[in-house]
Amino acid sequence: MNRFTRFWLVFGKLFVVLSWASGASAGSWQVELSLQVQGHLILVQQEGKARVPLAVSASQSYEQYHLVRRGVPSSLCLYEKAEAVVTIDGQRVPQHLPRERNLVAVQTLKDRVVLFRPQGVLTRDELDLLDVPGHPHALQHLLRGHTGRWEPDASWRPQADRLAMLLGLDAVGGSNVRARVRSIDRELGHLTVVLSGQVDGAIHGVATQIDLKATLRATWPDLEPTELKMTLKEKRATSHVGPGLDVEATVQLTRRRLPRPVKLAGHLDQLPREAADPFALRLELIQPELGIRLEHDRRWHVVHVGEQGLVMRLLDRGELLAQCNIGRAPTEKNTPFTAAVWRERIAESLGEHFLRWSQPPSRLKLKNGNRALHLRAEGEVEGLPIVWDYWVIRSPGGHQATVLFTMEKKFQRRFGNADRLIVHTLRFLAREAQGTPTTAGAGTPGEKRR
Repeated sequence: MNRFTRFWLVFGKLFVVLSWASGASAGSWQVELSLQVQGHLILVQQEGKARVPLAVSASQSYEQYHLVRRGVPSSLCLYEKAEAVVTIDGQRVPQHLPRERNLVAVQTLKDRVVLFRPQGVLTRDELDLLDVPGHPHALQHLLRGHTGRWEPDASWRPQADRLAMLLGLDAVGGSNVRARVRSIDRELGHLTVVLSGQVDGAIHGVATQIDLKATLRATWPDLEPTELKMTLKEKRATSHVGPGLDVEATVQLTRRRLPRPVKLAGHLDQLPREAADPFALRLELIQPELGIRLEHDRRWHVVHVGEQGLVMRLLDRGELLAQCNIGRAPTEKNTPFTAAVWRERIAESLGEHFLRWSQPPSRLKLKNGNRALHLRAEGEVEGLPIVWDYWVIRSPGGHQATVLFTMEKKFQRRFGNADRLIVHTLRFLAREAQGTPTTAGAGTPGEKRR
C-alpha cells in the first residue's frame, strides 16, 4: 500500500468519526446495569399448571457512544461484561457474551429498541441476555414524550408505545401509570422523575400484567438518563413459545458521561449510518447436537430441542402462524437426490391426513453449495386445512437434513417467504463420531396447535 492510499484511508476514517461526533446529541457514556429476578415459571402440564422456582442474577458493563443520525437515535456499545446466572428449580445455568461478539449496535426504531451486531449476527440467547427492561434508549424516549412544562410536581401519563418500549412488551392495551417530576435543579443540571402504576400489555401473543415503580434521574435540559431504580411485578400467561411468569424484578442502571470515546474510539466507523433493515436483525442458531447452523428472522422462537431434532414456532403480531421441525436425516452420498423417494416417505408419514400435492417438486442449488428438494403437501387435521412445506437439504458430502414448515392454509399468504432464510443459510457442522445421525421424521400432524 503506497503513502497516497494510506493517507486517504486514514483521512477517510477520521472524517467519518468527526462527522459522527458532530451529530446532534452525540455523547460517550459508561453504563452499569444489574437485574435481579425472583419468582416462578408457570408450566402447563397434563396434570395442570406447575410452579417452578426461578431466579436470575445478571449484570452488564459497557461503553456507549450515542447520537441521533438522520432522525434515528443510534448507539454503539462495547461490552466489557454481560453475564447472568439463571437458576430454574435449583439448576444453575450460567450465560455470558463472548468477547469476540461484544460490539453491539442499538437503535430506536418506531416503537421499539433493537439490538444487533453491526458486522455479524446475534443468537437468541445473546439477545435475551442483553435486551432487558429499562434500556437507556427507552428511558430517553420516555422522558421526551412529556410535552408539558418541566417543573416540580408536574405529571403526565406516558404514552402506551413508550411504556411498551421501556418494559420490552409488544403492545400496551391499558395503563394507569403516571410520571411525576419529583425535583428539578436547573443550576446543577439534573432532574428526578418517579413512575408508578399498572400496565396491561401483551408479549408473544399473550396477556401480561405489570406493577411498575421507578425512580429515574436525568440531566437537564438534554434529558440524558443517568440513574434508574425500577421494580416490576409481572404476571404473564403461558404462550406458544414460552412458560408463564409470576415474578418480581429489580433493575438498577447508572450512566456516567465520558469526555470522549475511550475503548470505542477505534470502532466508531461501525456505527450504523442508516436504520437497520430486517436482514440486519436476523438471528443465528447453532445446534451442535444436530450438527447444524442457520439464520432466521426474529419472529421464530425455538421451543424444543431433542434427539429427533428441534422445533421452532413463528409468531407474527402475536399470532402463531407456523411451526418448523428440523432434524438430521441419514447421510446418503451415492443415493440419487430425487423427489419420488421423499414423496413416498412423506405420504406414509402423513397417513390419512394427506390429500394432495399442491405443486410439482422443485430442486435448487443453494449459494452455500447445498442442494435443496422442495415438496408441498396439503391435507386436513381435525377439519382444518393444513399445508406441509417440506425441504430436504443435502450437502456435497452427503449430509442431509429435513426442514418441515406446518401451517394452517389460511396463513399461507402471511407466511410468505419466512422459510427461505432458514433454508438458504442452513449449514452442516463438523460432528464428532456419535454413531448414526438421528432421523428427522415428518413431525406429528397438527403438532403446532399444541
